[in-house]
Amino acid sequence: MWKCIPLISVFLAIGLLSGCNLGPSDAVQGPTIADLSAQIVQLTQENCARQREIDTLQGQLETLQGFGPDRMGLLVQLDRIKFGRYTLAYDEDQDGLDDGITVYLKCYDSQNDDIKSVGHLKLELWDLAAVEGERLIDRWEYSPQQLGDYWMNGFLAYHYKFQLPWDQGKKPGHSNLTLKCKLKDVLSGKVFEIQKMVEVSVVK
Repeated sequence: MWKCIPLISVFLAIGLLSGCNLGPSDAVQGPTIADLSAQIVQLTQENCARQREIDTLQGQLETLQGFGPDRMGLLVQLDRIKFGRYTLAYDEDQDGLDDGITVYLKCYDSQNDDIKSVGHLKLELWDLAAVEGERLIDRWEYSPQQLGDYWMNGFLAYHYKFQLPWDQGKKPGHSNLTLKCKLKDVLSGKVFEIQKMVEVSVVK
């Protein structure tokens, strides 16, 4: 590790030695000892600040390196995801035509227990029977910070719930849609992907 205090002495010694070799005209034109001392103090302070930052990062690295596979295995981790059984289209105005889709997303660990997992989530709704270029109906994305707003934890509820209306200008033209989900878990970095067919009522 660099030492901050001895560095001042080294620079001061260099400055004094350099000053001894200066002639009268050089001494007038060149920087004074006070100027050099001030510069040395400033550089030393900057060096110490950088060293403190390096020490902090080194400590964080050592902590992460010590958190190996054995310790990770003791944590509750996401093992799989699936859509809830009530992931269905909904008809908000009760006119016989669906206005969007309600998505229930459940997370499980390796023991098949429900857990709350946090990550980057992307939901997509596709009409694969549509013409090329019009198959993607809509896409919804959520950051780990946003995801918590959609968590439900109560009686018979331990899941994420999303109510996703489709754009009025991009209503599906076919009744069988494909719902795709992609979740990148923050803890493990693993990516989980699932998809499901959803039947909707549309104008024929």
